[in-house]
Amino acid sequence: DITERELQKQELKNMLDVQTLITNCVRMLYAVDDLDQTINAVLTQIGEFLVSDRAYVFEIKDELMNNTHEWTAPGISPQLEKLQQLDLSLISDWLPFFEKNDCIIIDDVEQLQKTNPAAYATLHAQEITSLIAAPIFLDNKLAGYIGIDNYDSEKIKNSSYLLLSMSIFLSYAIRHRNHVDMLHRLSYHDLLTNALNRNAFMDVLSQFRPGQYASAGIIYIDINGMKEINDFYGHHQGDKILITTVAKVFNLFKPDELFRIGGDEFSLVVCTEFDESLCCRIKEQIQNRLCAPFDIDGKTLYVGSSCGYAAYPNDASTANEIRILADQRMYTEKEKHHMFSSLSSSSTGSGLEK
Repeated sequence: DITERELQKQELKNMLDVQTLITNCVRMLYAVDDLDQTINAVLTQIGEFLVSDRAYVFEIKDELMNNTHEWTAPGISPQLEKLQQLDLSLISDWLPFFEKNDCIIIDDVEQLQKTNPAAYATLHAQEITSLIAAPIFLDNKLAGYIGIDNYDSEKIKNSSYLLLSMSIFLSYAIRHRNHVDMLHRLSYHDLLTNALNRNAFMDVLSQFRPGQYASAGIIYIDINGMKEINDFYGHHQGDKILITTVAKVFNLFKPDELFRIGGDEFSLVVCTEFDESLCCRIKEQIQNRLCAPFDIDGKTLYVGSSCGYAAYPNDASTANEIRILADQRMYTEKEKHHMFSSLSSSSTGSGLEK
């Protein structure tokens, strides 16, 4: 039967094409350092091979789903930005298939209108008529899925094998990316306060070039009385003060502007439109936030802060000169605080308590 033989030849060719595609995608995943960019390239390969409208990856965390990667065919509107923080219950019908490491295949989305109205509404709004999705596992836990929308029905026969194979390699890629992100976080973030750390601060300074900005500046911030708090109440109470302090001032700045550079020392780097009036406003905001009392062991403590600042190009011409000058001015203000505290403690018993 010539027709049957031709179909078998076509099926074999399709299978070989799938194997070739998997090999190419795996090579891409292991050859490029930028994993997010590579995952998008892999989705492009899969989406075009299956003649689909859209190929994507969702990642699951804390019972919520986020569309993290996406490829769309020409003329198809991207959906990634719209598909964030979706409730996992939307795919509750898919989970039993995923737990068995099976694909979910929906040839006609209209069938969901009665069985899962919420999922139908989400899919229908994206003009999805059919889809296939395969689970992605990390450490035997469902971490997401890879999906294809509106595929060519002639390609569906081997698409489950393709997606399940790729989901394995994508899990390795996502795990590696998560490890890289964790190492970066450990290297550049202060684990206690969640602010950027000294490594990040020095990295920012090393990239500063004269003339890069019209103005730039550094503000050094020192929390007053931390040594006394650690000595009298314990370091665990001092840690609480540090955490609370950062929480109080964090939302005043951009996430990449505040650094913890020492035990009780923080630095703020502002790289645009920095002048003395702006610095005074920032300094006043910080000190107003930090003058609020802290309650420790039933005692009300007033901590406060000492600040020093320096700016480019008015005060200095290099990042290191700005840093040194801001640090010196901060210590000058701190010495004034210590003189006042000494006078206060001699009459009240403590410069911190009231």
